Amino acid sequence: MVVRFWQLSRRQHLLRRLYLTQA
Repeated sequence: MVVRFWQLSRRQHLLRRLYLTQA
């Protein structure tokens, strides 16, 4: 499913952004 892949990608991006903000 394309929607599932998009959601996963978005979640990873958000997590990466959080790590960068904390660091």
